Amino acid sequence: MNQLQRMMGLARGLTAPVLASLIVVAAASLCSPVSASDESKPASKSVAPTNAAPDRVVLRSGKVVDGLILEETETQITMTVVVAGISAKTTYPKSDILEIKRGNNVKPADDAAVKAAETTTPAALEKPADTKPATDTLAKDDDPDLTRLYLVKLEGRFGSDIAKTTLANLFSEADKELGDAVPGAGTMQGKTVVDPSKRDRNIIVLKLDTGSEGRSDLFKAEDIVPVVKEQIVDRGRRVVFWIQRATGWAAVFPFVSPDIYFTPDGRLGGVSDLDEFDIGDHLVNEKQISLRIGHAEGFLIKGGYGEHIPALHAMLRKQEWLYVKFEGGKPIYLERELEESDGDGWTLLSDDGAGDNKDESALSGNDLFLLEPDWAEKLGISDGTAATIDDLAFRLGVHRHYKTIEKNKAQKAVDAWKSGIADAIKDINPQQTEQRRLGRLWREINELPAGSDFDERKKSRGKKITLLRQIRSIISKYAEVFDADGTWRSRIDVDLAKLQQEAEEDARQNRSQNSGGGGRR
Repeated sequence: MNQLQRMMGLARGLTAPVLASLIVVAAASLCSPVSASDESKPASKSVAPTNAAPDRVVLRSGKVVDGLILEETETQITMTVVVAGISAKTTYPKSDILEIKRGNNVKPADDAAVKAAETTTPAALEKPADTKPATDTLAKDDDPDLTRLYLVKLEGRFGSDIAKTTLANLFSEADKELGDAVPGAGTMQGKTVVDPSKRDRNIIVLKLDTGSEGRSDLFKAEDIVPVVKEQIVDRGRRVVFWIQRATGWAAVFPFVSPDIYFTPDGRLGGVSDLDEFDIGDHLVNEKQISLRIGHAEGFLIKGGYGEHIPALHAMLRKQEWLYVKFEGGKPIYLERELEESDGDGWTLLSDDGAGDNKDESALSGNDLFLLEPDWAEKLGISDGTAATIDDLAFRLGVHRHYKTIEKNKAQKAVDAWKSGIADAIKDINPQQTEQRRLGRLWREINELPAGSDFDERKKSRGKKITLLRQIRSIISKYAEVFDADGTWRSRIDVDLAKLQQEAEEDARQNRSQNSGGGGRR
């Protein structure tokens, strides 16, 4: 007899309010990975004999799920997953499954008890809105059952404050601090991977508050995203995105992970600058726009979100229509204006923004599709909404035994990079205009005196060379942000070469003048 059955036995004859209270208490001990589509239907089943080997499902995200397979179709697997002596029914799409391993489980015989339990698990089993799960303050770092949530806040401009080096430093520090890296095998031989037994105990949570402005940031994303993908796919690291804001081209970033959550005020989308793309030729414009859309689609496909590409299109261009309805719990999208023959059940998410459809503000209307928490979860893009790290832990199913590592070395590395970028901007002003010379080091160069004689010119020139080399050093340190193609550094190299030539010519003329003057005397 499992925990829920015992409590139901004790509850016989009690009043309805007392019975409801007992059900809520029983539900609080549940810790089960319920999929978004089945979240409201936890079911209690008898557990298979202890000597039975469980069925095992290996997900493409790297997560391993043990339990009892109840049903397998061409598109999905339905199974019970046992946690703390109680099992919950969960459905996994086969598109998310890498491997299915059958054990020697036997199906529970007490189907009647199962059905009874299912009928007595209404909305009362859901987490009360005013209940905050508590962290286990007695948890020890060396406790093998302790889950560690390694929280890193990624804030600022995507592509500069958050860059390839930012993420590389983050994961390097996390490896050292979590201490869960082991030698890899096969294609990862000679490298390190995350110890599979610790994958779901050491979870990196990336809380995003970032956005981008320029079209080139899409291509910066192509440098940034693979760093996280390698961690998830190749190294087996579990990385959770917790979105407060991911706007502009930063919107494609979270799709690298199978674990996406939103804060209550979370926003994802708002790219739209493709509509303003104009280099003077309509056909060339459309080719360039299509190129960028294709790149963005690639992020969703590789991350396993290919079915949501229509939603991406509506994020990218104001002219895109987007309707949705649900069949079998899955979203069906329509990317054009609705016609009578399309039938009922459609919800408008974004119109074309033309004529009477134009909104005063695209971000507060529906000219541009901007994902908010409720629709992100309805569409199956988000796994849920969490206001606090405790709420997120509850959503992740680890709320009874976890520790948050917030003041960590990875956060220090991220903050140091961001601070370095801010200082660099003050020093060199990387804007690709004449305003660039308003940076501190440029101002010092501009203020250098020309010099009225050879010694003054030599001193001034030497200082200028020193400042230019300092500028070049800063650019090199943050080249991926300021000078990815090396053009700026090449120009500085030319300036340095010219200064060297001027110095040699000035010295030659000075020697000549001194020599001639001596002869006249």
